[in-house]
Amino acid sequence: MWDVKADEERRQWDFTPLAIVGPLRFGISHHQACQALDTAPIAISHDPVARTCPDAWFPELGVTTYYADSKLVAVAVEALTGPQVTLAGRPLVGQVPSRFEGWFCEYAESQGQRLAYTYEGRIGSPDLGLLMRVQRAGDLVLTRPVFMIGEWAQGGWDLVPLSEFGKL
Repeated sequence: MWDVKADEERRQWDFTPLAIVGPLRFGISHHQACQALDTAPIAISHDPVARTCPDAWFPELGVTTYYADSKLVAVAVEALTGPQVTLAGRPLVGQVPSRFEGWFCEYAESQGQRLAYTYEGRIGSPDLGLLMRVQRAGDLVLTRPVFMIGEWAQGGWDLVPLSEFGKL
């Protein structure tokens, strides 16, 4: 249940802030996302209370996609099984949060990007469109990044569906 894939077992993706996560370009449709991922989701949900959705879960890839106005606005990557996504050559997925945070603060500062924290103390950058969630792996927690654009990225993290926050 808590098996964590080694980096060499994961797909390797790059992140271009506010634009691309692996094969996914922000703003594409759900159909285009399925084509880019070359698979179909196992579950699609729509939360009538949330202002965003539907979301689609691709468990074999370890990826969840989120949509607003039928356009891709966020991608969450599972810490245990998702692809390894890099920013400036640095792995973002499945990392120890305290080590990640030190690097991320230095990186954001060197790039002149703002940092922010959620009410639960998770770090992110509205300027980069990155919110770093965590996911449980036995007695550890590892980084589970959520990449986003638009009002989600600009501090509207309350738009992220509650289902994402329940994934520990």
